Amino acid sequence: ATARRPIVTEETRKRLRILDDKSSQLLAIAFNRLPPPEQLGKILRDLEDFPDCLHAEAVLALNAAATEQHEAVEQIRQLEVQVTELQQLGEAERYLWVLSVVPDSAAKLRCGALILGQARELTDLRLSSERVASCCQALRTSDLLHRTVSTSLAVGNFLNRGTARCSAQAVVLPDALLKFEELRGVGEAEDGSVIPMVSSGSETPKEGGRGPT
Repeated sequence: ATARRPIVTEETRKRLRILDDKSSQLLAIAFNRLPPPEQLGKILRDLEDFPDCLHAEAVLALNAAATEQHEAVEQIRQLEVQVTELQQLGEAERYLWVLSVVPDSAAKLRCGALILGQARELTDLRLSSERVASCCQALRTSDLLHRTVSTSLAVGNFLNRGTARCSAQAVVLPDALLKFEELRGVGEAEDGSVIPMVSSGSETPKEGGRGPT
């Protein structure tokens, strides 16, 4: 653990240390882009322009500290350090003091870290989802796909007449379309692709038609 419980005395208040030297130094470096603790406390209370008014890496570091240094934050809260006593705290501990006195500071920092971190990817995800939705809509309204499926259904019923698979009323997409890869052919096209065998009268019906019978 990086935190140790202090003995609360007047002498302790004069030379208050919560974190070990290494942790204190690392946090001080991570927090060096944050505004002074008093100003940071006001920002977290009012949330004006938060988190954009702060450096992204500093917000992420403070959010991580809110979780990793939870015990130290609780110790500082119990000491009830006042604003006038901040100079008695180490540089890193002063920012942990902000977390101890601002209501819901941990939740606010989590939201800020999300906005500055993973949420920046939401724009790309939204654009991707819009493309998928547009593609789905195009498939649903495609006359060509409708005629192709109608023809495939009619040809399938014709070829399967007299079997348990005849008189089908619908096809399953996209599985039915993928079946084209398994069709036998009557030859090969110039590009080497297989020409599927079709039945006489199974041409793709014109727009508005019901398909072959």
